[in-house]
Amino acid sequence: MKSFSFSLLRRIVLPAAVALILASCSEDEPAAPVAQNPTATIAVFSDPHYYAPSLGTGGAAFNDYVAGDRKMIAESHAIAEAAVAALLQSDAEIVIVPGDLTKDGERASHEAFAAFMQQLEAAGKQVFVVPGNHDVRNPAAVGYQGDDAVPVPTVTEQEFAQIYGAFGYDEAIARDPSSLSYVAEPVDGVWILGMDPCRYSENEGRGYPVTGGRFSAETESWIKARLAEAQAEDKTVFGVMHHGLLEHFPGQKLNPISSDYVVDDYLRLSADFAALGMHIVFTGHFHANDIAMRQTGDSFIYDIETGALVTWPSPYRIVQLTADRRVRVETRRIESINYDTGGTDFQDYARDYLERGMEGLVTYVLVQQFGLPEAVAATLAPVTSGAFTAHFAGDEQMTAEAQAAIAGLKSAGDANSLFLATALETLYTDPPPADNTLIIDLQSGAAQ
Repeated sequence: MKSFSFSLLRRIVLPAAVALILASCSEDEPAAPVAQNPTATIAVFSDPHYYAPSLGTGGAAFNDYVAGDRKMIAESHAIAEAAVAALLQSDAEIVIVPGDLTKDGERASHEAFAAFMQQLEAAGKQVFVVPGNHDVRNPAAVGYQGDDAVPVPTVTEQEFAQIYGAFGYDEAIARDPSSLSYVAEPVDGVWILGMDPCRYSENEGRGYPVTGGRFSAETESWIKARLAEAQAEDKTVFGVMHHGLLEHFPGQKLNPISSDYVVDDYLRLSADFAALGMHIVFTGHFHANDIAMRQTGDSFIYDIETGALVTWPSPYRIVQLTADRRVRVETRRIESINYDTGGTDFQDYARDYLERGMEGLVTYVLVQQFGLPEAVAATLAPVTSGAFTAHFAGDEQMTAEAQAAIAGLKSAGDANSLFLATALETLYTDPPPADNTLIIDLQSGAAQ
């Protein structure tokens, strides 16, 4: 009898109940559709430029290096530690790092940074990395011993993929045989397309890594084939690469100071990638927190560039892909680190470090490359440094001091002054969309 009752319930009563529920849904109140689009929460940080303290952080040689650099290299271990702690407290399921993982590709730095990433993996987060121009076959890989910079082992492409096997390469569903590009699918329906335009094969015989980026014909073809597959299978693709796929201020690719920060042939590539369904790409390299958008025919693409951890404001992004096909971008900052900042709040410490470093660098460029008198360069350096600082933070607005300096340069009328005036203006020119907080509609391309 019990068996008969259960069978009757299953065959007659339950279907009748379901039919009754469906019939009760009027045309005015349709049943809510079942969400089928994938969702994900992604954390992005870039350019950690991690330097293993075991390689030496004291002595004249190290101090000379950091004195001429705008990156907080001595603090990089503490900053990476703080970033990992923050992400462990976040609800991000996926963590993306778009290159320049190390100061200069030191094997010891790679191994130590990979250990940090393993902490995130151990907590259940999936980490995906790609190389930057500093990371592979870098002839500038050194440690510091007193007055000497001593060469240390760097890594090959194969060693990079081995060290970061758990962070994209071993779990890839496709690998490019010609580069360190790959595809992974951390969530059903979501592809992470790591793209590698770095030119580390050209580093041999130089004392420094090649800054610019260029896709080989083989790698470009491989990327487009994967995008065509993703489009056919209705996958949501998040591109990841070190170099910018779009300009982040007007004329960036034409300016000899900034051209290497945008990939070669970016106009054609961005249009092609957008047409193949890539609407979001995460980048780094220029150390600025900036979002650029390009409409290409009926399609569009957003280049979400994230500033460097070791450069103020030490930002990272939390990006949410929602079931209604929107991408919500929020920017956060590293607020404190386990390092002696002399009692200064870390954000203030980092900003002062950047401004002092930029003023020295700008003064050198103005005197050596533009031939300006030192007195004139000293006057322009704070304004120029301020323009870069504003651009690095994103959502920049021109100051009255900058407006006056630009007007003065234009009135001078010579070629160098006009070039500098234009450079300052473009750093403050921030076309839509917003840089730090944004919602992107993946269906229409609209942003708010």
